[in-house]
Amino acid sequence: LQAVTNIFLWKISGQEDVTFGTPVAARRHEDVREMIGMFVNTLAMRGAPSGNKFFKDFLAETKEHTLRDFENQEYPLESLVEKVGVTREAGRNPLFDIMFALQNFDITEMEIPGLSLKPVDFDNPSSRFDLEISATEVDDRLVFNVDYNSALFKEETVNRMCNFYKTIARRVAEEPGIRLADIDILDQTEKEKILEFATGLHVDFDEEKTVRDLLGERVEKSPDVTAIVMDNRTL
Repeated sequence: LQAVTNIFLWKISGQEDVTFGTPVAARRHEDVREMIGMFVNTLAMRGAPSGNKFFKDFLAETKEHTLRDFENQEYPLESLVEKVGVTREAGRNPLFDIMFALQNFDITEMEIPGLSLKPVDFDNPSSRFDLEISATEVDDRLVFNVDYNSALFKEETVNRMCNFYKTIARRVAEEPGIRLADIDILDQTEKEKILEFATGLHVDFDEEKTVRDLLGERVEKSPDVTAIVMDNRTL
């Protein structure tokens, strides 16, 4: 999923150097594994997808980088931001605009003497990032949830992005040896829409007539209509 997310961001942005955040439990030390509290840290995951790479190789590359990043999951993100020396901007994460999370732990009802705890669903009215993708393991399936900044994206745009993501995941699962450049994120419907937009309106003209003839006919039909506007002048 990390590899698919890298490819997805590359395909929609055209950038071959992509970074997104992912949360980690940060409970590697034995003393804190049973302790109640917030130990979650965020890792900046950097990838370099490019068209000449094959997915199997890129997957191995992503795995190596991910495992190496996870070995450093206790390093505070704030300390990393200070060392990188990026310019901070209010309301934005200094290292990434996209978050990806795999929720691969069980959320079940718990029993504590004198207390009963259970998960509660709630609607989050705001998005912390431009785009936040989370995947949860449910039986033998992955269920995805997408939060997005509605000031940047329309719902129909995000729905199209979701289709792109699924298309990439399906394609690499079917053909792991595929070149990244050969992964087509557009389905037939999308291709037809783009072709329709690119070709524009079709109008049939008499091939025996010149442009001057056609222009003359238009002038005769509507001699008082504005033909050209430049600055404050019209013709």
